[in-house]
Amino acid sequence: MKYEKQQGRTPTDMSSDGSLGYDITSVDPKTQRTRYIEVKSCGKEWKNNNVAMRNGQLRKAVECQAEYFLYVVEYVFDPERTVIYEIQNPASQLPPLFLGDSFKESEFTKKVPFNPSAL
Repeated sequence: MKYEKQQGRTPTDMSSDGSLGYDITSVDPKTQRTRYIEVKSCGKEWKNNNVAMRNGQLRKAVECQAEYFLYVVEYVFDPERTVIYEIQNPASQLPPLFLGDSFKESEFTKKVPFNPSAL
């Protein structure tokens, strides 16, 4: 929140509603553009610490595209070393997904019977 204010934007904490797919909305008063920001934090260097986005966060990232930002905060408990990495439109920058068979039961999966010999 403090970072967004330092950048001249007006942030609102939305993290109490975990269903939104982001933690903060932040409006630029000059352009009236809204950023939808998901924050992930690491207590140490991000180097070997993966951050994960949940399904709802990925859906929102796809929906909002350039207005969606993933902020990865490194050394979150050490103000002398804290670094924020702003990743705009993370859904467009992720590598291909590798899905396990647990995805067969996902709400996003449609099971369709298919008989190739019927063609």
